[in-house]
Amino acid sequence: MPGTICQLVCAAETQVNFARLVGDLDSVLSRFASCAVNLTWDCEDIALFDMPGTRILLGWSEGIGLDRLSCLTISVGPSPIAAVAGQFPAHDTMCVQLAERVQRRIPHEAVLWHHIPGIATSETLDELVDALPRLTTPNIGEMLNEEAAREAAADLEITMAEDAKEMQAQPEGEAARWHDPELGRLREALYPCGDDVQQVEQPSRPLQLAAHAMNASLLAVNAPVAALVMAYGFLKGGDMRFSSRAMTLASLMIAVSNTDLVHSLAALT
Repeated sequence: MPGTICQLVCAAETQVNFARLVGDLDSVLSRFASCAVNLTWDCEDIALFDMPGTRILLGWSEGIGLDRLSCLTISVGPSPIAAVAGQFPAHDTMCVQLAERVQRRIPHEAVLWHHIPGIATSETLDELVDALPRLTTPNIGEMLNEEAAREAAADLEITMAEDAKEMQAQPEGEAARWHDPELGRLREALYPCGDDVQQVEQPSRPLQLAAHAMNASLLAVNAPVAALVMAYGFLKGGDMRFSSRAMTLASLMIAVSNTDLVHSLAALT
């Protein structure tokens, strides 16, 4: 007859009072079993309960694999004691009931079920424990980094595909001309760089001194206009063009003020 085995895989820090589990199961079987129960300790972490037709095995293992996991094994199957005539023990049902009872008391990370033929022994338990898969929690940070790398690679592929499509859509014989040296020289002539523009806009020092001298000479022509022009020159810097315009305007005002028309209008007012 096949036996049913349940394995509760626990974290490394899980603490279990295995002797108490064995004692509780022994008291329950002594009260409800219809025959005597033979309890045998194979070692301090494996207990065997033998009854006619049924063997219950409890085992506790620690430090399994690289993750140092722990495992509680519950096995219900055939027994070396012969079954009573007409007895049909429900091994799978009993194993499920025991597993449900223990699950509420022990925190665990996984539950594994097995069906094996024959009588379960300590060697059977050792083989099942050695065959446990490595149960680890995935590193969320590494998963996110891998996902970001895949998305970046997908975006790069999309960009390259779009560039290739644009190159294919361009008429044959016409290449992109943004690297044409002739167009580059023309662009530099039409749009000088910022440093060149700044150098053109800033006059030389002799021109600035000449502009200040012209602003000072306006004092003899028109003092109010000269004061405004000199103040602007000191704030913004000397500008020959602005100074020449101001001198021309002041001279024009003096010339107009000495005409007969202006004298006639002044006499009327």
